[in-house]
Amino acid sequence: MPDTVILFKLHEECGRLINLHDWLLAFAEIVCPGKQPDRSVQARFIQGVMELQYLGFVKRSGRKTDHVSRLTWGNV
Repeated sequence: MPDTVILFKLHEECGRLINLHDWLLAFAEIVCPGKQPDRSVQARFIQGVMELQYLGFVKRSGRKTDHVSRLTWGNV
């Protein structure tokens, strides 16, 4: 699956605020199971998050610097 699809599926499982570090670890567990995320996995994660932000699914949180806010309806 493309990285954006993986991130979107993880996005649907989260609440209103998404912790970026936890989201990265969940993404890395799917992309390379059993390993710590290296720089290439981190770059893929950041690019996928930026694509979701461009599409309007998430935005930077004003309250916490390490969180993003969901902009879609769903399980909250």
